[in-house]
Amino acid sequence: MRDIRRRDSRRGVRRRTEGGEWVQGSGFRVRDQKKNLPDDSSIPSILNRPLSERIREHKYRFAQCLIFGLPVLALHFFGAKLGGAEAGRWTGLLAALLAGWCLYVGAVPLLSEGMMLLAQRQFKMQLLIGCGAMGFYIVGVVGWIMALRGGPAPFAAAFAYAVVLLVVWSGVNWLLLRNRTETG
Repeated sequence: MRDIRRRDSRRGVRRRTEGGEWVQGSGFRVRDQKKNLPDDSSIPSILNRPLSERIREHKYRFAQCLIFGLPVLALHFFGAKLGGAEAGRWTGLLAALLAGWCLYVGAVPLLSEGMMLLAQRQFKMQLLIGCGAMGFYIVGVVGWIMALRGGPAPFAAAFAYAVVLLVVWSGVNWLLLRNRTETG
């Protein structure tokens, strides 16, 4: 097979395949790969996942929220000692970024699954947990913005509360689901 490469200023490196067509980059064609993938994105298939998959999800959420949440707690308790008068600006920024990742990993799945259940006229506590974590995060961001402008933060522990809520919720669910499979 003869591999001819040429540079196109708008498209990067293109490559000619055996069939004579030009393909972008390494030759990976997305349209061919999509034919082989099953479509499991329907709401019933998402809500009726196997128990082993739910256990894995909660374990990963717990681990991610714990790893990224511990620095948020450390910044809450020791952040004022790190940089003098400007410490609030930088600790708030770092806490917002780290807690934001915890929200992305831990609260967004709770909210999306809770909203799907609500659309089917079912309710689970995870929707309230996700909303609570999101509320704490929003209050934390507003407090950080107020600290940037020179005012006092209304609720300085909001990022820490959001992280603790997600760590505890995902950890307890992981342990409960794991014990359910071991006993039954």
